[in-house]
Amino acid sequence: MFNLLIFPTEAQLERIKKKYPDLNANNVITFLMLLRAASELSSGLDKLLMKHGLLSNRWLILVLLMRQENQMLSPSDLTKALGITGATLSRLLDSLDEEGYIKRTVNKSDRRAKEIHLTPKGDKILNKVMPEYYKAIDRVMHDLSDGDHKTLAKTLTAIDASRFTTEK
Repeated sequence: MFNLLIFPTEAQLERIKKKYPDLNANNVITFLMLLRAASELSSGLDKLLMKHGLLSNRWLILVLLMRQENQMLSPSDLTKALGITGATLSRLLDSLDEEGYIKRTVNKSDRRAKEIHLTPKGDKILNKVMPEYYKAIDRVMHDLSDGDHKTLAKTLTAIDASRFTTEK
């Protein structure tokens, strides 16, 4: 969670720039605004999901399964989609399986391969969560025009977050 509520002023940034010449004030302020917005959105989503006993990765697995016409994916598809390890996925699937939200089966054409299926109970919890989720998105985004949406999407696409920790 990023909790900075008061951003640095231009004067503060100019003073700091004397010590750190690479400082670009526009970049810093925009980055801090983006970081705070992302943090608040993530926190809000977590609160919504916790009301239903879900955490974000468990919910995302259910959503990924729901998106499929046959409501099924392989474990490797899920690890790729979520960017998590097989061990982490296994723990998440164990908890979802225990609650009856998913079912693991063996692929009929390749007995070595596993399949993860959304169960009716998993669909039922999504039927509770998703309407609230879409209403929350509408509350956040309702003031944006179609042009604003396109500009924001273009801007966010241009931001390469992976560069934060690596030099290219």
